[in-house]
Amino acid sequence: MAGDLFAGRTETLFKDHKNMNGIYHDISHVVSCGNVYHGHGGVDAFGKKFTSSNALSMRYYFIQSYKLHRKYGRTIWLHAHNKFYPFVHDFADLWAPGEEQAGDFANSPFFYYLEKIAMEEYQSAWNAEIRGVGIQMISQQERVSGLMQELRPLRDKISNPVTLQHSVAAALLHDFKVWESAPRLKEKHPLGRVWTIKSKLNMDKAEFHGYWVSSAVRSDDPAIYCSWYSWKPGSAPLKRLLVAVNTSRKEKAAKLVIDWKQLGIDQSKVKITELWSGKELKADDLKTMVIQPHCFALIEMK
Repeated sequence: MAGDLFAGRTETLFKDHKNMNGIYHDISHVVSCGNVYHGHGGVDAFGKKFTSSNALSMRYYFIQSYKLHRKYGRTIWLHAHNKFYPFVHDFADLWAPGEEQAGDFANSPFFYYLEKIAMEEYQSAWNAEIRGVGIQMISQQERVSGLMQELRPLRDKISNPVTLQHSVAAALLHDFKVWESAPRLKEKHPLGRVWTIKSKLNMDKAEFHGYWVSSAVRSDDPAIYCSWYSWKPGSAPLKRLLVAVNTSRKEKAAKLVIDWKQLGIDQSKVKITELWSGKELKADDLKTMVIQPHCFALIEMK
Protein backbone atom coordinates (compact mmCIF):
# COMPACT_ATOMS: atom_id res chain seq x y z
CA MET A 1 0.00 0.00 0.00
CA ALA A 2 1.00 3.62 -0.52
CA GLY A 3 1.12 4.12 3.26
CA ASP A 4 3.82 1.50 3.67
CA LEU A 5 5.89 3.16 0.97
CA PHE A 6 5.68 6.61 2.56
CA ALA A 7 6.28 5.26 6.06
CA GLY A 8 9.49 3.67 4.80
CA ARG A 9 10.52 6.93 3.17
CA THR A 10 9.76 8.79 6.41
CA GLU A 11 12.14 6.61 8.40
CA THR A 12 14.85 7.07 5.79
CA LEU A 13 14.30 10.82 5.94
CA PHE A 14 14.64 10.89 9.73
CA LYS A 15 17.82 8.81 9.62
CA ASP A 16 19.37 11.05 6.97
CA HIS A 17 18.29 14.37 8.52
CA LYS A 18 18.83 14.17 12.26
CA ASN A 19 17.96 17.85 12.89
CA MET A 20 14.64 17.71 11.07
CA ASN A 21 11.74 18.63 13.37
CA GLY A 22 9.17 16.34 11.77
CA ILE A 23 6.56 16.21 9.02
CA TYR A 24 3.58 18.42 8.26
CA HIS A 25 0.90 16.48 6.35
CA ASP A 26 -1.11 18.92 4.25
CA ILE A 27 -4.66 18.20 2.98
CA SER A 28 -5.04 15.04 5.08
CA HIS A 29 -8.73 14.71 4.32
CA VAL A 30 -10.85 11.61 4.74
CA VAL A 31 -12.44 11.21 1.29
CA SER A 32 -13.90 8.63 -1.08
CA CYS A 33 -11.19 7.20 -3.30
CA GLY A 34 -11.28 4.95 -6.36
CA ASN A 35 -7.55 4.40 -6.81
CA VAL A 36 -6.93 0.66 -6.55
CA TYR A 37 -3.23 1.29 -6.04
CA HIS A 38 -4.21 2.97 -2.78
CA GLY A 39 -6.28 -0.08 -1.84
CA HIS A 40 -9.57 1.67 -2.57
CA GLY A 41 -12.46 1.28 -4.96
CA GLY A 42 -12.69 -1.33 -7.67
CA VAL A 43 -15.33 -2.90 -9.91
CA ASP A 44 -18.44 -4.46 -8.43
CA ALA A 45 -20.25 -7.66 -9.51
CA PHE A 46 -22.22 -5.69 -12.10
CA GLY A 47 -19.12 -4.25 -13.73
CA LYS A 48 -19.61 -0.80 -12.24
CA LYS A 49 -16.68 1.11 -10.77
CA PHE A 50 -17.07 2.14 -7.15
CA THR A 51 -15.18 4.21 -4.60
CA SER A 52 -14.49 3.54 -0.93
CA SER A 53 -13.45 5.61 2.05
CA ASN A 54 -9.75 6.16 2.71
CA ALA A 55 -10.39 6.52 6.47
CA LEU A 56 -8.96 3.17 7.55
CA SER A 57 -5.95 3.26 5.23
CA MET A 58 -5.17 6.83 6.30
CA ARG A 59 -5.52 5.81 9.94
CA TYR A 60 -3.10 2.94 9.31
CA TYR A 61 -0.58 5.29 7.70
CA PHE A 62 -0.81 7.93 10.44
CA ILE A 63 -0.33 5.26 13.11
CA GLN A 64 2.86 4.23 11.33
CA SER A 65 3.97 7.84 10.94
CA TYR A 66 3.13 8.66 14.56
CA LYS A 67 5.22 5.73 15.81
CA LEU A 68 8.16 6.88 13.69
CA HIS A 69 7.88 10.41 15.02
CA ARG A 70 7.88 9.06 18.58
CA LYS A 71 10.81 6.75 17.82
CA TYR A 72 12.96 9.59 16.48
CA GLY A 73 11.69 12.34 18.79
CA ARG A 74 10.02 14.42 16.08
CA THR A 75 6.75 16.38 15.82
CA ILE A 76 3.92 15.44 13.45
CA TRP A 77 1.34 17.98 12.22
CA LEU A 78 -1.88 17.21 10.38
CA HIS A 79 -4.05 19.58 8.37
CA ALA A 80 -7.43 18.91 6.75
CA HIS A 81 -9.16 22.27 7.18
CA ASN A 82 -11.86 21.60 9.81
CA LYS A 83 -12.66 18.03 8.69
CA PHE A 84 -11.46 16.34 11.86
CA TYR A 85 -11.94 12.57 12.19
CA PRO A 86 -10.83 11.56 15.71
CA PHE A 87 -9.89 7.95 14.89
CA VAL A 88 -7.72 9.20 12.00
CA HIS A 89 -6.34 12.60 13.02
CA ASP A 90 -5.63 11.93 16.69
CA PHE A 91 -2.36 10.23 15.69
CA ALA A 92 -0.49 13.54 15.73
CA ASP A 93 1.03 16.15 17.98
CA LEU A 94 -0.73 19.09 16.36
CA TRP A 95 -3.90 19.67 14.37
CA ALA A 96 -3.85 22.77 12.12
CA PRO A 97 -7.33 24.11 11.28
CA GLY A 98 -8.12 27.65 10.12
CA GLU A 99 -7.39 27.73 6.39
CA GLU A 100 -11.05 26.96 5.68
CA GLN A 101 -11.91 30.37 7.17
CA ALA A 102 -10.24 32.37 4.38
CA GLY A 103 -13.43 33.29 2.52
CA ASP A 104 -15.41 34.20 5.64
CA PHE A 105 -12.47 36.16 7.01
CA ALA A 106 -12.34 38.23 3.81
CA ASN A 107 -15.92 39.37 4.53
CA SER A 108 -14.97 40.59 8.02
CA PRO A 109 -11.20 41.18 8.07
CA PHE A 110 -11.05 43.38 11.17
CA PHE A 111 -13.26 41.61 13.70
CA TYR A 112 -13.56 38.05 12.42
CA TYR A 113 -12.04 35.92 15.19
CA LEU A 114 -14.19 37.10 18.09
CA GLU A 115 -17.42 37.78 16.17
CA LYS A 116 -17.83 35.21 13.41
CA ILE A 117 -16.72 32.15 15.40
CA ALA A 118 -19.04 31.29 18.29
CA MET A 119 -17.53 31.02 21.75
CA GLU A 120 -19.16 27.59 22.05
CA GLU A 121 -17.25 26.50 18.94
CA TYR A 122 -13.96 27.60 20.47
CA GLN A 123 -14.87 25.77 23.68
CA SER A 124 -15.45 22.49 21.83
CA ALA A 125 -14.04 22.16 18.31
CA TRP A 126 -10.95 24.19 19.24
CA ASN A 127 -10.41 22.45 22.56
CA ALA A 128 -7.29 20.27 22.73
CA GLU A 129 -8.67 18.24 25.64
CA ILE A 130 -11.75 17.34 23.60
CA ARG A 131 -9.88 16.79 20.33
CA GLY A 132 -7.14 14.76 21.99
CA VAL A 133 -4.43 16.58 20.03
CA GLY A 134 -2.77 20.01 20.25
CA ILE A 135 -4.38 22.74 18.14
CA GLN A 136 -2.45 25.36 16.20
CA MET A 137 -4.70 27.61 14.14
CA ILE A 138 -3.59 28.86 10.73
CA SER A 139 -4.40 32.56 11.05
CA GLN A 140 -5.74 34.27 7.94
CA GLN A 141 -4.88 37.86 8.83
CA GLU A 142 -1.56 38.17 7.01
CA ARG A 143 -2.28 35.35 4.58
CA VAL A 144 -5.60 36.48 3.10
CA SER A 145 -4.71 40.18 3.08
CA GLY A 146 -1.87 39.27 0.74
CA LEU A 147 -3.61 36.62 -1.34
CA MET A 148 -6.92 38.34 -2.11
CA GLN A 149 -6.65 41.25 -4.50
CA GLU A 150 -9.64 43.09 -3.02
CA LEU A 151 -8.00 43.14 0.42
CA ARG A 152 -4.53 44.28 -0.64
CA PRO A 153 -5.36 47.99 -0.28
CA LEU A 154 -6.33 47.22 3.34
CA ARG A 155 -3.32 45.04 4.08
CA ASP A 156 -1.43 47.51 6.25
CA LYS A 157 -4.56 48.12 8.36
CA ILE A 158 -5.36 44.41 8.65
CA SER A 159 -1.81 43.46 9.58
CA ASN A 160 -0.84 46.27 11.94
CA PRO A 161 0.40 45.12 15.38
CA VAL A 162 -2.86 46.00 17.15
CA THR A 163 -5.21 44.29 14.68
CA LEU A 164 -2.94 41.25 14.62
CA GLN A 165 -3.76 40.77 18.29
CA HIS A 166 -7.28 39.71 17.35
CA SER A 167 -6.52 36.11 16.37
CA VAL A 168 -4.01 35.80 19.23
CA ALA A 169 -6.64 37.04 21.70
CA ALA A 170 -9.02 34.25 20.70
CA ALA A 171 -6.22 31.69 21.03
CA LEU A 172 -4.99 32.85 24.44
CA LEU A 173 -8.52 32.97 25.80
CA HIS A 174 -9.19 29.37 24.70
CA ASP A 175 -5.70 27.89 25.16
CA PHE A 176 -4.67 26.98 21.63
CA LYS A 177 -1.76 28.12 19.48
CA VAL A 178 -1.63 30.34 16.40
CA TRP A 179 0.38 29.76 13.26
CA GLU A 180 0.77 32.85 11.09
CA SER A 181 1.89 31.65 7.68
CA ALA A 182 2.73 34.89 5.88
CA PRO A 183 6.39 35.98 5.60
CA ARG A 184 5.77 39.62 6.49
CA LEU A 185 4.95 39.09 10.16
CA LYS A 186 8.48 38.81 11.64
CA GLU A 187 9.09 40.92 14.73
CA LYS A 188 6.05 43.18 14.38
CA HIS A 189 3.60 40.35 14.99
CA PRO A 190 2.37 39.97 18.59
CA LEU A 191 2.97 36.24 18.23
CA GLY A 192 6.68 36.80 18.72
CA ARG A 193 6.09 38.50 22.06
CA VAL A 194 3.59 35.83 23.09
CA TRP A 195 6.08 33.05 22.28
CA THR A 196 8.75 34.82 24.36
CA ILE A 197 6.38 35.25 27.31
CA LYS A 198 5.20 31.64 27.13
CA SER A 199 8.78 30.38 27.08
CA LYS A 200 9.79 32.46 30.12
CA LEU A 201 6.72 31.35 32.07
CA ASN A 202 7.04 27.61 31.35
CA MET A 203 3.57 27.61 29.85
CA ASP A 204 3.97 23.99 28.80
CA LYS A 205 3.72 23.12 32.50
CA ALA A 206 0.67 25.33 33.17
CA GLU A 207 -2.89 24.20 33.84
CA PHE A 208 -5.57 26.08 31.92
CA HIS A 209 -8.82 27.28 33.52
CA GLY A 210 -11.30 28.47 30.88
CA TYR A 211 -13.79 31.22 31.61
CA TRP A 212 -16.64 28.78 30.85
CA VAL A 213 -15.62 26.32 33.57
CA SER A 214 -14.08 28.55 36.28
CA SER A 215 -15.77 31.44 38.09
CA ALA A 216 -12.64 32.48 39.99
CA VAL A 217 -12.25 35.48 37.69
CA ARG A 218 -15.10 37.22 35.90
CA SER A 219 -15.99 40.66 34.64
CA ASP A 220 -18.94 42.89 35.42
CA ASP A 221 -18.92 43.77 31.71
CA PRO A 222 -20.43 40.94 29.62
CA ALA A 223 -18.09 41.78 26.73
CA ILE A 224 -14.98 40.97 28.79
CA TYR A 225 -13.97 37.32 29.20
CA CYS A 226 -11.14 36.10 31.41
CA SER A 227 -9.39 32.71 31.53
CA TRP A 228 -6.39 31.93 33.71
CA TYR A 229 -3.42 29.63 34.16
CA SER A 230 -1.92 28.07 37.26
CA TRP A 231 1.26 26.11 37.98
CA LYS A 232 2.24 23.56 40.54
CA PRO A 233 4.61 25.01 43.15
CA GLY A 234 8.15 25.27 41.84
CA SER A 235 7.29 24.84 38.15
CA ALA A 236 6.97 28.53 37.19
CA PRO A 237 8.25 31.95 38.29
CA LEU A 238 4.74 33.19 39.16
CA LYS A 239 1.50 32.12 40.81
CA ARG A 240 -1.18 32.90 38.24
CA LEU A 241 -1.55 34.35 34.74
CA LEU A 242 -4.86 35.94 33.75
CA VAL A 243 -5.88 36.45 30.11
CA ALA A 244 -8.60 39.10 29.81
CA VAL A 245 -10.09 39.71 26.35
CA ASN A 246 -12.40 42.48 25.13
CA THR A 247 -14.84 40.99 22.61
CA SER A 248 -16.56 44.30 21.79
CA ARG A 249 -15.70 46.92 19.15
CA LYS A 250 -15.18 49.62 21.79
CA GLU A 251 -12.39 49.97 24.32
CA LYS A 252 -13.57 48.76 27.68
CA ALA A 253 -12.58 48.86 31.32
CA ALA A 254 -11.81 45.29 32.39
CA LYS A 255 -14.04 45.42 35.50
CA LEU A 256 -12.53 42.16 36.74
CA VAL A 257 -13.94 40.60 39.87
CA ILE A 258 -11.69 38.04 41.54
CA ASP A 259 -12.56 35.37 44.05
CA TRP A 260 -9.11 35.18 45.60
CA LYS A 261 -9.92 32.08 47.62
CA GLN A 262 -11.09 30.22 44.52
CA LEU A 263 -8.09 31.56 42.59
CA GLY A 264 -5.96 29.99 45.32
CA ILE A 265 -3.64 32.87 46.22
CA ASP A 266 -3.36 35.47 49.00
CA GLN A 267 -4.26 38.93 47.68
CA SER A 268 -2.06 40.66 50.29
CA LYS A 269 1.05 38.79 49.11
CA VAL A 270 0.74 39.13 45.35
CA LYS A 271 2.57 41.45 42.94
CA ILE A 272 0.54 42.23 39.80
CA THR A 273 1.96 43.25 36.41
CA GLU A 274 0.30 43.67 33.02
CA LEU A 275 2.88 41.98 30.81
CA TRP A 276 1.98 43.59 27.47
CA SER A 277 2.46 47.15 28.77
CA GLY A 278 4.87 46.30 31.58
CA LYS A 279 2.78 48.31 34.06
CA GLU A 280 2.64 47.32 37.71
CA LEU A 281 -0.92 47.20 39.00
CA LYS A 282 -2.82 47.11 42.24
CA ALA A 283 -5.79 44.82 42.72
CA ASP A 284 -8.21 47.74 42.27
CA ASP A 285 -6.62 48.56 38.88
CA LEU A 286 -8.06 45.32 37.52
CA LYS A 287 -11.43 47.05 37.45
CA THR A 288 -10.33 50.23 35.66
CA MET A 289 -7.63 48.82 33.34
CA VAL A 290 -8.61 49.55 29.71
CA ILE A 291 -8.51 46.84 27.01
CA GLN A 292 -8.68 47.79 23.33
CA PRO A 293 -11.34 46.25 21.02
CA HIS A 294 -10.74 42.54 20.33
CA CYS A 295 -7.41 42.75 22.19
CA PHE A 296 -6.12 41.20 25.39
CA ALA A 297 -4.38 41.91 28.68
CA LEU A 298 -1.90 39.44 30.20
CA ILE A 299 -1.98 39.86 33.97
CA GLU A 300 0.90 38.28 35.84
CA MET A 301 0.53 37.52 39.54
CA LYS A 302 3.73 36.76 41.44
